[in-house]
Amino acid sequence: MCSRNHHQEFTKPVEGERIDCGTIVDSGVTSPDQMEFYLHSGNPGSCRLYTILFDDNNLTIDEWEMLSFYLCHCNHRSSRVLDFPAPLLYSSLSFKAARSKLLACNIDWETPPSIDELVEILEPVTNRDDCPAIMTGPR
Repeated sequence: MCSRNHHQEFTKPVEGERIDCGTIVDSGVTSPDQMEFYLHSGNPGSCRLYTILFDDNNLTIDEWEMLSFYLCHCNHRSSRVLDFPAPLLYSSLSFKAARSKLLACNIDWETPPSIDELVEILEPVTNRDDCPAIMTGPR
């Protein structure tokens, strides 16, 4: 889990400058009871708190830190570095598109639609020209 609405800014102790890209803080200010760390991905002032809630792959904390850092650099929509992993951005964009599509349908939630009806409403658009601008990448 990455906290999107919260960030912490760390500075170098002597120089007062911002920390370098890729800096990980996993002790001192993190909970000793949980697997969590702060990651500075590259954008100025963007140290995000990452908390590992469930790990079915049995990764070490170092492997989680490295994976999270690399996923911040996998943005195919632009060449800039994200301050949180790209899959989090894509899931957020998908949620916003699905939400706006559902709101546009004026569904009566007193008698909610069946799962099949919802799937039909939210069926992915196959024509890129019909996609909302927020979901389209470079052409």
